[in-house]
Amino acid sequence: MRKFGNYLVIKPAFPTWSFFLFYSLLCLLSVDLYAQSSKKELYEQTIDRFNFSTIQYVLADDKQKPEAGKLASQLDGLQGNADSLLSKIVGVYGPNSKTQILSATINGFKNKYVEDRALGRQFADVGKFIREDRKGKSYLPQLEKDLQSIEEEALLKASTLAGTDNTQAQMQNASLTSASTMSKVAQGPASQQAELPTWVILLIGLIGVVSLANLYLYYKIFQRRRTSSSSKEDSHRTVYQVRDFEIFPRIEKNAEALEKKIEDLRKEMYAMVGERKNGAVTTTEQVKLPAAPPVAVEQRDSLPKPVVQTTAVEPGKVVEFQLNKPAVDSPKTLKKYADYPKENGFVMSQLQDSSDRRSIYELTIPPDSDYAQFTIVDNKELHEYAIQNRERLLKDACDFEVSSSQHTKIEVLRPGKLQKNGNTWQIRHKAQIKFV
Repeated sequence: MRKFGNYLVIKPAFPTWSFFLFYSLLCLLSVDLYAQSSKKELYEQTIDRFNFSTIQYVLADDKQKPEAGKLASQLDGLQGNADSLLSKIVGVYGPNSKTQILSATINGFKNKYVEDRALGRQFADVGKFIREDRKGKSYLPQLEKDLQSIEEEALLKASTLAGTDNTQAQMQNASLTSASTMSKVAQGPASQQAELPTWVILLIGLIGVVSLANLYLYYKIFQRRRTSSSSKEDSHRTVYQVRDFEIFPRIEKNAEALEKKIEDLRKEMYAMVGERKNGAVTTTEQVKLPAAPPVAVEQRDSLPKPVVQTTAVEPGKVVEFQLNKPAVDSPKTLKKYADYPKENGFVMSQLQDSSDRRSIYELTIPPDSDYAQFTIVDNKELHEYAIQNRERLLKDACDFEVSSSQHTKIEVLRPGKLQKNGNTWQIRHKAQIKFV
């Protein structure tokens, strides 16, 4: 302390240049750590993009599981979270599936990150593994183009980040040089004795590292909460879609079948009551009919029995019978409905007589013909659902072009042609449709 007039002034233990050196070291450590973390974060984000792009092609190519097509259209809502992707894959294929192992292996490349190795070589290792694993798949050329574009974009960001880090490092070196010059010209030996020891510098660096680690952990916790909230919204949306397009249609279909059975039973009951009334004798006098020679009658099972109209007559008179011939209806054109084609056609046993919330295709089948045609049902909700899952529901039966992501309706330009082959209506010509 030093007396200055009537006041006591406390002299600082460290000169001004030491505080400048402290903040310079802290900024330098922060810049270095930020550069390393930014480069590693860019690497991990690129691996996640590789993972999501590959799994999207795998799910879209799976025609056996309808849930795979739904998940392929919902990958954008996962926001690049690899853990959410693995849980979704387990929900579709179960644990230890090939798709889950592929996604986990790609995600495991994050642990193989090397700071001193070029990002281009590390990305090349990931791309080589994906190409060898997906060898022979029809979508491999398009997948390679997507992976290449992702890699080029990441390398461009890395070069921009490296240029910014070099500029900041030069500024920090200049500040350190000026601080060292100030320390040399300080007055008296006391200023030289007040230089910071090594352990103080290490302590400053440790404080900076802990501060950055706290910020990083806070960012991760915030990102995880945001990802969990978005995954909850996606799960609710998926439950609503299953309820609207799978559960409700099945309930309606079962109710319609039950109503049809009740109506058939009611008709049979009325027919039995009518036959009993027609066969009962209402006259009190016995009707005597003249003997007649037997007549051979040809019975046909396909036609109903003729109805005989009788009236009360006097004894000895001849009774005339009038036979009502049943009318035979001519065959009519049938309308059948189907969800989506299987094995390049529509299986006859799976066709439905009425359209429900899952019936996308309407088949027109002429009588006694081996040829038919099909089109898309006129239902806006089904159109939106089919457009979102076009790779699974429309690609095998329709030719179309996608010009925008805001399509909500399907316009049929030309119906498709079918040919009967055993118990299947095979697709002979695809339908021409347009998204509007």
